[in-house]
Amino acid sequence: MLTVFVLANNSAKALSRTLNALIGATVDGLVRDVVLLADRADQIAEKMADDTGCAVISHSDFSAAFLAAKGDWLLVLEAGSLPEQGWEEAVSNHIHSGGGAMRFKRSRLMPRTYFKQFFQAEPPLALGLLIEKRFALGLGENAFSSPQQLAHFARPGFMQAFLRPA
Repeated sequence: MLTVFVLANNSAKALSRTLNALIGATVDGLVRDVVLLADRADQIAEKMADDTGCAVISHSDFSAAFLAAKGDWLLVLEAGSLPEQGWEEAVSNHIHSGGGAMRFKRSRLMPRTYFKQFFQAEPPLALGLLIEKRFALGLGENAFSSPQQLAHFARPGFMQAFLRPA
């Protein structure tokens, strides 16, 4: 149903935090597979993928991995981000409603500072990205050249679920 791409960042702690948050959804059948996007020299991601049964690919191979994703829906998260309680139900409801691209709302536990809120744009994947593969394909070939491009082209709205950014 859902393929999750996690942007690895050479941090075992951050990667572990995000992967642990996906366990329940994997057991429940919401998450079909997990792919770690990493630098070629990221031995932490390689080891973590080996330990958890995830696939690991290079950032430069995102387009091919996107096309080969098993799930009809894709969720992109940064390593270290933590979806909060209730996220599985919100994602499942959105998938069943057939809506467009969405992202999480920022957790109330991690508000942005006044300066960042008004003077610094949030990175495109800081709040994740949930998108239907078919919808993403309709955005054009350039849209899925990288996860950041996909978030830019998709123009996601906000779903009723919260995420603690990395």
